Amino acid sequence: MDITEQIKNYIAKNGAIPVNEFMRKAMSHYDGYYVNKLAIGSNADFITAPEISQLFGEIIGVWVANYWQENFINSNFNLVELGPGKATLMTDLLRATKHVTSFHSKLKIIFLEINKVLKEIQAKRLKDHKPLWLDKFEEIPKKRSIFIANEFFDTLPVIQYVRRKNLWYELMVDLKKDTSILHFTDSPIDQITQEMLQEEYPTVPRDGIIEICFEAKKIIAYMCDIIKKQGGAALIIDYGFTEEDRNTKSFISTLQGIKNHQYSNIFNNIGDTDLTVQVNFTDLINSVETNGCKATYMTQKDFLLNYGIEIRKSLLLKQSSTEQHSNIISGYNRLVEADQMGHLFKALIIEAR
Repeated sequence: MDITEQIKNYIAKNGAIPVNEFMRKAMSHYDGYYVNKLAIGSNADFITAPEISQLFGEIIGVWVANYWQENFINSNFNLVELGPGKATLMTDLLRATKHVTSFHSKLKIIFLEINKVLKEIQAKRLKDHKPLWLDKFEEIPKKRSIFIANEFFDTLPVIQYVRRKNLWYELMVDLKKDTSILHFTDSPIDQITQEMLQEEYPTVPRDGIIEICFEAKKIIAYMCDIIKKQGGAALIIDYGFTEEDRNTKSFISTLQGIKNHQYSNIFNNIGDTDLTVQVNFTDLINSVETNGCKATYMTQKDFLLNYGIEIRKSLLLKQSSTEQHSNIISGYNRLVEADQMGHLFKALIIEAR
């Protein structure tokens, strides 16, 4: 029985399910998208920054090495990547830092990864570094750590609330009566949640939607606890927005399906389509500060420029053939240009206060 039928059977038996539960079942449960599918690459569903240019992973390597040197040089630490994909970012990071004295000998690579196919690829590419694989973030050891999360938080399930006239409802996934078609439906919410939404989102228009990711809040809290007590930092890069952007951004669902580099109906090809949402960086920043850490927010462009991507690009051009120049330049432009990934993607650095 495929995932679609499993979800339909579950709803038929138990009733409508929240959006976050639908996402979790489609992506991580059963034979879900993130469990068995190889989704990254030009011939797959989507492509991430490390696959676009080696400059991306190399500059993150500069950030990690600088932080280590400035804060706990010559000390052991865990280098934890959440959702490492094909290990391209980590491979580029390690190559860029191979001449940093003692750096490689002091780090222990930990991957938060549930995909069986990607684990095999990661193991082959990093066989000399012997990574540790974990399935759940709660399993990450509470030791000094530097965390990297590139395009990870956009995969986390969200709860969606919709405003109808003067009341809020939770959006649910249900089966249409007398059919087997999945669709969204409204469900009443408890009074405490109703009052919270009324207070925090008074300007949301009728039929406006807000998304809350409780799983992101839990992960931020866990990382902050380690950073405060054991030392370290975190770097989150993802596509998203802050509440200040609401002036130009409607309160709409950001949940989308991606298949073969194109948008796809989220109820089609369940388990074979990537489901993502735009990350609300205001929520992440608030979670960081609530958990007693410092949050530094900027665009991906500013982060990459601050840590020397222009210098690294110039060196790479000098070391490469003329035939390779166009790929290097186009990859650089895609990462930093405002109308490409430069402004759409944001960076958030988390440190102890």
